[in-house]
Amino acid sequence: MCKEKPENLVNDAVLNGKASMISNSKCWKHEPENGTTENMNQKMESLRTEVNQLKFKVDPLLTSENVVDELRNNKLSLVKENSELRKKMLNLSLTTSDLKTKVKDLEHERDSLITAPKLQQQDIEQNRTTTQKRIAEWKTTSAPKNKDNQASATLNFHNNFDTLDDEVGEENGGTAKLFHAGTNNIPSQSVDECINDIEKLIVGLKEKFPNSKIGISGITTRQEIDSTSKVNEVNEKIKAISLKHSVKFIDNSSLDETSLNSSKLHLNSKGTAIFNLFLQLH
Repeated sequence: MCKEKPENLVNDAVLNGKASMISNSKCWKHEPENGTTENMNQKMESLRTEVNQLKFKVDPLLTSENVVDELRNNKLSLVKENSELRKKMLNLSLTTSDLKTKVKDLEHERDSLITAPKLQQQDIEQNRTTTQKRIAEWKTTSAPKNKDNQASATLNFHNNFDTLDDEVGEENGGTAKLFHAGTNNIPSQSVDECINDIEKLIVGLKEKFPNSKIGISGITTRQEIDSTSKVNEVNEKIKAISLKHSVKFIDNSSLDETSLNSSKLHLNSKGTAIFNLFLQLH
């Protein structure tokens, strides 16, 4: 690199001739190279500044994109939670509806339990009135009784009329004999077979107890088998043969399904109370 001043270059050109001038002129031409380097440095610095500026612009964009992704994931999570909450609300709504239905059923059952005793009492009063009216219309004859030696009324409860005759004692006193026609033979025997057996029983009882007042209790209802029509038919014929042989027929038709226990065959407490009342009144 040439360090001489321009004044020295001029003197050298005068003293040494053209060659020296040319040589020194070449040294002079090195001066523009320093300017080019400085320009390049300035451009590099400018580019560096622009890159830094772009970096500051790009970083927020990347950060914003991450935030958007996070918000999107949060939204999907919230949508899923909302769907699950809707399902839970639906289940709770169904459960609430079921509970309301059960509450209504319990209220109906409570009302039934409150009403049942009243209805039972009404039935008992009505049956007592009806039975007393029938007793007033019942005309029977019997031998004179000794008031000091009266036999008490005998209530024999049986569920099979085939064996009733075997269980009757040889009593000749003036007593009231009440017999109940059971339902065991209803499924296996025809109507006529049932009636023939009952009629034989009535005839045998009248022969053994000529001085006794005899009553026959009709067959009570049963719901565990389909026998309602058959029971009704048998009872109608029992009523007819009772009239034929002058014995009292006790009608138990008012004992419906509400008088049966869970077996649908035997009487519950209500049915037993009404049944005993019928027998006592007769």
